[in-house]
Amino acid sequence: MPKFYYKAKDGNGNDVRGEIEAADLREAAASIRERGLWLLEVDSLEETSQKRARRSAGSFLPAPSLQTQAAFFRQLAAMLSAGMSMAEAMENLGRQKGLGRLSRFALDAARRIMAGDRLSYLMDERADLFRPLFVGLVRAGEESGSVDLMASRTADYIERELELRRQFSRATLYPKMVIFFLIAAVIFLPHIPDIVSGRAAIGDILIRSVLPYIAAAVAIWGIIKTLLLVPLVRYIWDWFKLSVPILGQTARKMAMARFASSLSVMYSAGMPISQAAELSAAAVGNEPLRRQIEQGAQGLRAGVQLSDALRLAGGVPELVVGMTATGERTGNLDGAMAKVAEYYESEARTTLEKTGVILFVALILAAGIAVAFIVIKFWSQFYQGIAGGA
Repeated sequence: MPKFYYKAKDGNGNDVRGEIEAADLREAAASIRERGLWLLEVDSLEETSQKRARRSAGSFLPAPSLQTQAAFFRQLAAMLSAGMSMAEAMENLGRQKGLGRLSRFALDAARRIMAGDRLSYLMDERADLFRPLFVGLVRAGEESGSVDLMASRTADYIERELELRRQFSRATLYPKMVIFFLIAAVIFLPHIPDIVSGRAAIGDILIRSVLPYIAAAVAIWGIIKTLLLVPLVRYIWDWFKLSVPILGQTARKMAMARFASSLSVMYSAGMPISQAAELSAAAVGNEPLRRQIEQGAQGLRAGVQLSDALRLAGGVPELVVGMTATGERTGNLDGAMAKVAEYYESEARTTLEKTGVILFVALILAAGIAVAFIVIKFWSQFYQGIAGGA
């Protein structure tokens, strides 16, 4: 009989891995569930090696944008709610324009689903396309027979994440513009005397003075992006962001909003609390906070309540701990986490708006001082030149 490799969790949330012999994939999955395990993944040993190859092949390509992922899950939810089978929905998504690599994934998924595979397994193969959080939600939907609902919740979650990012972009737009024009002024204005006097042409100045700065900026940006792929560098950078006054508070609020929102969605889907907490920790987008929450979540396997685990972890605001404890006492943990997410999203939005105004005013003053200094220097050199010529 063929052998199958599986990953699962037991009732205490511990990871269980192993091999099982069965006639086919369905029989293997049924045997694992009969043991009282929460099935995460099951594949033939041959398919497991192919999965690793596919993950490696796609790991060097950029992940689809959040807008694309939200559209994918929103359309999937609509099709399944309309009565389409999973294979039909995947085939239709594969024909959709604008989904990029997700369209190719959907076409391949339609073929494999008709052969007996489950969508969550196929998504888990493509870590370059789907976060573990999304895989877990779809898997929970498959276990409960409500994939359409889980796909809709996944789309809702992604759209909330998008809105948080848009708020940050809107709040920092004007400061970014001021910084850009300030840098341009500092680089270009000192050369105005040479242009006015005819000693240099604009093209020569652009080539000799401006282009080197642009090349250096592009090189520095590329180096920074590459360094942030190193775990240690990423950890230090995230720690620095948390340490910056005002901006650090905003980063922590946004991280807590992501954690609470994902935990609410995962727990309401029926996922064990230990697994939901671990996946939600990965969604915070900040390495120091992720490690603290994951370390605290390990206590859940020993029977510790989530509120106590978060309190012991450190780094988690007392409001989150208190609301978690309230949710545990009332049996409405997912509702309590949803309220926490709403609160921190509102707080982050307010802080970003205030910070944006302060930065804008401060940078305008700095730009004014810099330009005034350059203008004064220009006119002093100009009159010195006239006096020298006389």
